[in-house]
Amino acid sequence: MTGQFYLLTTLYLIADFPSFFVSPDFGKDRYREGAKLFEIASEIDPRIEPVPISLKAYENDTWVPLIYEIRERGLELKAA
Repeated sequence: MTGQFYLLTTLYLIADFPSFFVSPDFGKDRYREGAKLFEIASEIDPRIEPVPISLKAYENDTWVPLIYEIRERGLELKAA
């Protein structure tokens, strides 16, 4: 999997945290992409709630509140 990974969360006393994964590999089948991310994330930490976002949506859908929030406040983590 290639792409950019963003962490956008508010750390209070919450049991889980959403993580948004932006990749050109996403955007074909959101259910399968999400299921695969959940499988990987659960091996690392079951509190991670991964959300796949296609690179096209990230670049073009800036009017979507979630994407706007990620772009403005998200922490970008580069894939190794």
